[in-house]
Amino acid sequence: MTPVVMMILLGVVCVSQSQIAVGQASNDSTPEEKTVYVHPSNTSPGHADLLDQRKADLGRLLNFYNYDWAKAWSAKELQSPLIRKDGIFRFHYVGLSECCETFTALIPLSGGTIRIIPLSYGMVGPGKPKEDPHNIAIFNEVISREQPTIRSDADRVNLAILYLHFFYEDPMVLDKTNLDAFVGVHRKASVGLVPSVVDKPDGAFDIELVQKVGKYGPYLKISFSFDKQGMMRDFDEDEVTKPELLNRQ
Repeated sequence: MTPVVMMILLGVVCVSQSQIAVGQASNDSTPEEKTVYVHPSNTSPGHADLLDQRKADLGRLLNFYNYDWAKAWSAKELQSPLIRKDGIFRFHYVGLSECCETFTALIPLSGGTIRIIPLSYGMVGPGKPKEDPHNIAIFNEVISREQPTIRSDADRVNLAILYLHFFYEDPMVLDKTNLDAFVGVHRKASVGLVPSVVDKPDGAFDIELVQKVGKYGPYLKISFSFDKQGMMRDFDEDEVTKPELLNRQ
């Protein structure tokens, strides 16, 4: 198999597998603040090498999931203040017919088992995340390995957003910085639209947030339940239109 070669081209970090390109950021925030896909220059030290080291394992897994590893995949790294022991990458391929294929790869830095999360095959998606019972198990496997320190509501919300990045393509969570752009609502009228955290007496906590799906909606109102270690207990989502969303404030 052709070795993976790292190079810098026009500001984009490229990995050739045949070709894997670590792509453009989806958010300009620093990785210490939020859970985001980062600019290539901020890729974690050694994580690009991780793709080279595990390329054979990735190839075998992708064949099992009916993805063609020889295609020209682009990849971008997900960084989170809660993640220290895994490399998390979103792989994306656009064919000649503009049909897209996308998956998430979870790669333990210790050399453990790689997990592949299929997100799309051309025009076909994998279904709603809440309908797959394996998703919570995969997420909890990572959290059990990471054992993140959760001190603040910001950490708790980051935990929920981390889950969304595993199982959704480019999730857009409503917060006070984007309400006007995504919903047309001023930040002062944001009750019920921005992430909320409810602490429980035993240290567990619930989170509710709203995610915009695609350019024109719809919106998903999503509820999470975590134990005090950050392990997910339950997850649910409810699709709502913009008028329904605004009426829930």
